[in-house]
Amino acid sequence: MIRAFRLLSILLLFAVYDVHAQKSNTPLYSISGQVVNAETGEPVALASFVVNNTIGVVTDQKGAFKLDKLKGGPITYNVSFLGYSPVERKLVLSADIKDLRIALTPLSLGLEEVVVTAQPTGAGSTSKIGEEAIRHIQPMSIGDMFQLLPGNLSVNPNLNGVGQAAIREIGSNANNALGAAVIVDGAPLSNDGNLQALSPSLAGSASNQSQNGMSDQTTAGKGVDLRSVSPDNVESMEVIRGIPSVEYGNLTSGVVIVKTKTGSTPWEAKFKADPYSKMVYAGKGFTLKNGSAINAGIDWTQSFGDTRKRYLGYDRISATLGYSKSFDVAGRPMLLRLNGSFYSNVNNSKTDPQMQVTSSTFENKNIGARLNAEGSWKINGAALTALEYGFMVSQAYQSDRLHEYVASASGVISNTLKPGVYEGIFLPSSYYSDYEIEGKPLSVYLQVKANKIIQLGGGGGSFTNLRAGVDWRYDANYGGGLLYDINKPPQSISSQTLRPRSFRDIPALNNLAFFFEDRLNLKIGGTSLALQAGVRLTNMFLDPQAKQNDIFVAEPRVNLNYSLYEGPKAAVAVTGGWGLSYKMPTLLYLYPDNAYFDRVSLAKISNADPTSSLAVLTTDALTDLANPDLKPARSRKYEVGLSFRLGRVRG
Repeated sequence: MIRAFRLLSILLLFAVYDVHAQKSNTPLYSISGQVVNAETGEPVALASFVVNNTIGVVTDQKGAFKLDKLKGGPITYNVSFLGYSPVERKLVLSADIKDLRIALTPLSLGLEEVVVTAQPTGAGSTSKIGEEAIRHIQPMSIGDMFQLLPGNLSVNPNLNGVGQAAIREIGSNANNALGAAVIVDGAPLSNDGNLQALSPSLAGSASNQSQNGMSDQTTAGKGVDLRSVSPDNVESMEVIRGIPSVEYGNLTSGVVIVKTKTGSTPWEAKFKADPYSKMVYAGKGFTLKNGSAINAGIDWTQSFGDTRKRYLGYDRISATLGYSKSFDVAGRPMLLRLNGSFYSNVNNSKTDPQMQVTSSTFENKNIGARLNAEGSWKINGAALTALEYGFMVSQAYQSDRLHEYVASASGVISNTLKPGVYEGIFLPSSYYSDYEIEGKPLSVYLQVKANKIIQLGGGGGSFTNLRAGVDWRYDANYGGGLLYDINKPPQSISSQTLRPRSFRDIPALNNLAFFFEDRLNLKIGGTSLALQAGVRLTNMFLDPQAKQNDIFVAEPRVNLNYSLYEGPKAAVAVTGGWGLSYKMPTLLYLYPDNAYFDRVSLAKISNADPTSSLAVLTTDALTDLANPDLKPARSRKYEVGLSFRLGRVRG
């Protein structure tokens, strides 16, 4: 906490310096113009015009833009829009610039020279994977794209196993993947409400106790299943392996930021086939007459880990629909992006037809839909530069079913939920058992951010960006839980220890967070300094069933990039950072189910008179299994680095 207070003191000093600088009498200028298609000359609506990677606007229906209150000096502006090659140029701002015409060249799908590896961006360990690189490796899920990151292995894309995020590791680790935040269109995907487990108290996160592969398709207690996000309609993916901004929370391993297509794109069709997989995709983006854009895509993918065991394959169908439009609100542009997605695994019943009739059959269903709304309002006023917002609601249906032949030597069971001595129920010598774990996880996310950009001194290259925001997360599960016929229970390790349990009785998770951050850029002679520092405060509200008070964490984080030299043929910079990150416990661990232990005290079977048979069971029920000492996972990261560029060589 002492370090957090020191960091806040530094931020306050920056704020005081910013206010002093803002009061200077440096003249302000404006830039206005139009963005057009280089081939047809038609205006490009919804294109992004950004100065110095901070302040920017979005073009209107006529491709026009205007950005005012800019200090003079050398500046760099970037113009980009989906389906076009981005433009980056430099100029010296010494007067108002009007009628600036910027032509964007449409991207070609031809076999031109492209970069097919992840590219470093900004301060810290951050890499961005563009659309060209994604198309090159032909991924089946966004998990396959991790092979482009430094230190990862190249593998054949497949969907055979659960897709987990692998950041700074080779292979997969459940805890590492659980702590990796996956942000799609401005909102995090959540697996905190996943309860697809037979009995967390007795069997952990396993969905069954047989070695038949059923548990290999569930992600309870793990990270988000990346197979639910199709890569075919992804515009870009950015991976923060180091210390992320404080606007990202509930993580330990890193951040994966996925941006899907929402603008105009040409017709695109993909087909892939090899002995282990098949994939078909079609997508198109349209520009409407009112200046808005719609982008849609659909794909079907099939994968087999072993062609001899086709019943263990995986089939998926997914669809996305995006809409974007710029509005004029109080004379300022407001951008709105809506993204809807649907995913479902199909052919989800697994059985081996070559095995005996008594073989087991298991079924995994995972069907879900998401709706995202995100955007920004470029106010460019005296108090605020911009407001940004994001909203997401996600609903899924998860079902794990097992049909299994149970051979029992006339076992005895009980259906009581309280400890004591009870009359038991005789089981037949053999029977078929059917049980289902039904989950309906619901996730809601809301975030609002405000920022103020203040240009410092002369030259136009120094500025600070003060940011503050709040976000709220809600995770619940309204599924039926563990369902089965009490007279035909699932096979257990020894005696019957399970009881049906409804997920609706489990309290929901509520996380509320506030964050504050300053992004400072200073030109110091021929060098430049970029400092990002902030703190995130998060509170998890817990129900009394968790046997502990609410969980509160503070997460200070700092990133530094000092560019010693940057020229046309060479550059060198030093980087460093430090930060704390926390991953909050999930529903699976906060509210474990009760554990039951049945012991046979008497079992008398009369073949002559079945009515005189009697079984007596002594049941122990453990109902106070919540861990009052359960804490969030904490990650403390230190980083220091040196980056350079010499001609076409980067390191």
